Amino acid sequence: MKFTDFNELQKVISTIPDIDLTRITKLTEIPDSVKELETKGVDTDIGKILFNGPHGELIYQFPNGKVSKIAVHISAIKEQHINGYRYHIFNCETLHKMKYDGKEEKYKSNSRTDGTFFMIMADRNNRVKKGFHSLQICTHCLKLYTKKYQGTPFDIQEYYASKINNLDIWSDMPYDMEVAPQVYIKEWNEISRNLKIKQNYRCERCNLNLSNHKQYLHAHHMDMNVRNNHSENIKILCISCHGREPNHIHVNSSPQWKEFMKLKQQGMITV
Repeated sequence: MKFTDFNELQKVISTIPDIDLTRITKLTEIPDSVKELETKGVDTDIGKILFNGPHGELIYQFPNGKVSKIAVHISAIKEQHINGYRYHIFNCETLHKMKYDGKEEKYKSNSRTDGTFFMIMADRNNRVKKGFHSLQICTHCLKLYTKKYQGTPFDIQEYYASKINNLDIWSDMPYDMEVAPQVYIKEWNEISRNLKIKQNYRCERCNLNLSNHKQYLHAHHMDMNVRNNHSENIKILCISCHGREPNHIHVNSSPQWKEFMKLKQQGMITV
């Protein structure tokens, strides 16, 4: 079969069986989200990738709130160009540019530690192959790693084994609060704003009045499912109370939390 347009190739990719080259056993004992990350990866919208602070590590957050370092790469390519592709572990220059240029390449997130990545490749005759191939780390990511990890030589296994330091998850998507745990529906800003108005801009935990400092008032999903926007699942909390919620310790390391605490200590924010 011949293709005149590479985009036509995408339409038939799903009909081709995967070549499973992994050696992972007993996958039934591993949660699906972990299994996918550690095998061929999770399809990822490049504009919704979470990252740990400006130019920080790329992060995947599981439904239970736990997070993991990840790498991302473009998975569908032309075989003759494979040597030009790299994988990314930081929100580097290249990834940042791709996001804001609106590139539509299909990325995958993964946490594999063997340096191989699941690829869908078309050769010069438009024959499609699926399998795992070695990729080199992005040069921009390598520079960021060297800077953030004090010159330690890069090793992907050691990178994943090390803890995430100073966890502070950020995204460049427009949210109504200073944290970005999952993907919010497009109406989230309006929902959040209306609930804050209903509460007269007061924290439901400590009753702090933030009508003059609305940026420090957050809308918190009690079950940590940002798709569950029923009013009984959402509590309006000041940033301090929000940071005390389970799996929300990262809120307490944000610049906004520090600003809030400083204003509170100065008596600029009171009940």
